[in-house]
Amino acid sequence: MPARDAGLATAYVVRPLERGPGRDLPRVRDGEFDVVASDFDDLADQLDG
Repeated sequence: MPARDAGLATAYVVRPLERGPGRDLPRVRDGEFDVVASDFDDLADQLDG
């Protein structure tokens, strides 16, 4: 992942409608991202802690 290769932390924010209503969410593998958040408020809480 280019961001990680450059020394940056990575985050994934779940976007339930990214692929349209009723579609499966993308699968995120363990360790693929430094932070996985359910929404941007959750991401902010995780980064603040």
